[in-house]
Amino acid sequence: MSVDKEGKGERVPGSPELLERLQKENRLLKGRLRSSGTISTFYHEARQEVGQLGRQLALQGGLVRQLQARLAAYEGSSAGGAGPEAALSFGPSGSLVDCLLQELGKVKQELADSAAAWQLQKEKLEKVTAPGGPPPPNLLQGAM
Repeated sequence: MSVDKEGKGERVPGSPELLERLQKENRLLKGRLRSSGTISTFYHEARQEVGQLGRQLALQGGLVRQLQARLAAYEGSSAGGAGPEAALSFGPSGSLVDCLLQELGKVKQELADSAAAWQLQKEKLEKVTAPGGPPPPNLLQGAM
């Protein structure tokens, strides 16, 4: 029911189906309006984030260029052999190299000792088995 200018209630001509269809369309449009508002908010936030990431990228790019320039300057000064920086070298320390060489010597000695022991056991086994027949079981167990 609608109200006319004089305040009297009068019935709007039309069917209830028309009214229902218009209400349904109204609800649909309100839903679309909410959806477009949400999308607009997401778009705005994404633009802000892209701007912030762009600023961070520019800052990091400047930092990388600055570090590259410092590295080039350092390499140039150490290659010239001038100053205390020329004596500075990057790599393993001398004591580390010495310790590793000692360990390598120990391992080589252990390898040589085990090879000699294996050769000795092989010779003993050949002496026992050479005259004929299988070796005694206790010798086979000790060789393994």
